[in-house]
Amino acid sequence: MSRAVRAAKMSIPKDIYLCGGGPLAAALFDAGLIDEVIIKLNPVLIGAGKTLAPHLARKADLELLSTKAYRNGVVLLQYAVKH
Repeated sequence: MSRAVRAAKMSIPKDIYLCGGGPLAAALFDAGLIDEVIIKLNPVLIGAGKTLAPHLARKADLELLSTKAYRNGVVLLQYAVKH
């Protein structure tokens, strides 16, 4: 998967938006192919869940770029990945 994403990043002059589960995110983080992360925070607490990017090979340092709060309580967090 990371090979296909790397090829797409090199051939497409625009941003690529990928939405996938934790294993996809972890593979792309480990390959250094993620430049930005957008997290949608819903105002619901649950007792368990899946991690955002399980089994990362190394820590991913993020820099907060923006936040947007909606009236229904949802918050969007936009981060740049520090490479």
